[in-house]
Amino acid sequence: MFDWATETPELTIQLRGSSIWPLDSAVPGFRSSMEAFEVFASELAIEVLRIMGLSPILDLYKDGEQPPQHRMKLVHYPQLTGSSSQGCGPHTDRAEWLTIIHECGEAALEVEIDKMMVPGPPKPGHVIVIFGQPLEDCSAKSFTAGRHQVVLSEKGDRYSAIFFMSTAHHLSVADVRRRLGGNRAVEGASEMPLGKVV
Repeated sequence: MFDWATETPELTIQLRGSSIWPLDSAVPGFRSSMEAFEVFASELAIEVLRIMGLSPILDLYKDGEQPPQHRMKLVHYPQLTGSSSQGCGPHTDRAEWLTIIHECGEAALEVEIDKMMVPGPPKPGHVIVIFGQPLEDCSAKSFTAGRHQVVLSEKGDRYSAIFFMSTAHHLSVADVRRRLGGNRAVEGASEMPLGKVV
């Protein structure tokens, strides 16, 4: 597993910081490849929000004291060899507007549809987009957070590159609903900053 994040100019918020990269002499081209994935996924996430009519969310970042720090992760799930097939338990992503997953290898990701976990097999040239819990909460359930899990496969390993589009942590669900407008109720919505919910 390898984790990194977008670089931010200041380090005054808990859990923020600069990424630690392997030397290019040790792993040639690794950092540049990962940063290229970061640019691709970031641009795709912005386009997805625009297509969904949620462009105002992008403006929320401008009001913060610091820009968002999106997170990326490379994950390897080994082939199933023992009795437990659990790779990552059922969950929704709690700190992201949305998650973009590029995967290869054997099918292991499962997404919940009609209360059943359904395999999401890798498809060349495609990525998987999963809505996060903050998007469901802030849109008053106009969009549903994607519950998902990873189950190990007997057929082989699974590899994935994941982009987590960070929320505007300084704003609350109520703040976001006010700015999105429409018929989204603000009364009763949480005033707790999204960055403190997780």
